[in-house]
Amino acid sequence: TQVKDRQAAMAKAAKILEKNVDALVETLVKEQGKPTHLAKQEIQGCIATMQHAAERDFQFEKVIVDDDKEKVIQKYVPLGVVGGITPWNFPPLMATWKFVEALTMGNTCIIKPSHFTPLSTLHLGELLKDAFPPGVLAMLTGDKSQGKWLVAHKDVDKISFTGSTRAGISIQKAAADTLKRVVLELGGNDAAIVLDDADPKEAAKGLFDFAMSNSGQVCIAIKRASSSRSQRN
Repeated sequence: TQVKDRQAAMAKAAKILEKNVDALVETLVKEQGKPTHLAKQEIQGCIATMQHAAERDFQFEKVIVDDDKEKVIQKYVPLGVVGGITPWNFPPLMATWKFVEALTMGNTCIIKPSHFTPLSTLHLGELLKDAFPPGVLAMLTGDKSQGKWLVAHKDVDKISFTGSTRAGISIQKAAADTLKRVVLELGGNDAAIVLDDADPKEAAKGLFDFAMSNSGQVCIAIKRASSSRSQRN
């Protein structure tokens, strides 16, 4: 397919989602438990991601060198089937980030949501079923066994995983058997540094906000803080 056709499909998907924000927000709040205003922000993030992909000027081919000696062309080509495995803290948004990139590039995509929060992702897939040709975007639900099957499958060309470090290690090992490409976004131990000239009250508020956003269920949430001795009291 031509990139313009893929971008047209992505624009269609964004418009469908714009008409169904409230319904998807309701599903997300009931399933995942985040406050309504954060759920709305998440769905708006999904829409913005699709709109960006639909409007961006993609350059999939670039001439690096062209002289009397040689001509070097850099090309970005589709891989085939991309498997996306997503966590439970931002179900629709994480799924969107994965399939939008994959589909815009010309791949097909299978999204495997966390078995703790599959409903909002399935709702997203149901809304978008007419935006893309049949089989281009699929949702696979189930427990860890389905995730393992997806990672090990010989016809899956790439895995994009967001989740725990322990699960990421298992995925890296399983993907090695088929030498498929793997992208891992894993949990961290994010630190905040309070500088000497910081206002203690403002710093404390910032630390709390960034540590407890989404009830603390964010991969980049602050988990530890460092400060000078003069700030500790």
